[in-house]
Amino acid sequence: MQYHPLVTYPNPILRKKANLVGEITPEIEELISHMKTVMQQHNGIGLAAPQVGAPLQLFIVQEEDEVRAFLNPQILSSSKEQETDTEGCLSIPKLWVEVSRPHAITVSCLTPKGKEISLSLEGFSARVFQHEIDHLNGILIINRIPFWKRWKALRKYKSSS
Repeated sequence: MQYHPLVTYPNPILRKKANLVGEITPEIEELISHMKTVMQQHNGIGLAAPQVGAPLQLFIVQEEDEVRAFLNPQILSSSKEQETDTEGCLSIPKLWVEVSRPHAITVSCLTPKGKEISLSLEGFSARVFQHEIDHLNGILIINRIPFWKRWKALRKYKSSS
């Protein structure tokens, strides 16, 4: 499988819904390893497979001293309570926008060993998971802000690239 160092906006793969991971193969394990390297090279805290050119429902997250991978995630529930905070994205470098998201979520997913797990997350952890799950559905942070703010943010982004 051919991987990219880091796919950036406006690459069309970032706008497509990723495919479910069927079987956990050595190629998937290799992809996870590649994603860890790319995320660490760019000082990220999360990275989705489409961001390295792989249209698969897979993302990784830096949790303290460990990087964990999650496959085929689904948000089972979200709190009504919303929080707004500044978010950036490795695929849209140097762009920071205010994004509102549910404060707490419950997620179902697979581990790289094929075990189905359920996680209850809140605050920053919930935000990171929602951001990465958005990537798997072709949604970027710029899609989470009003049109006028998006227009201004993209104009600024394009002039700085």
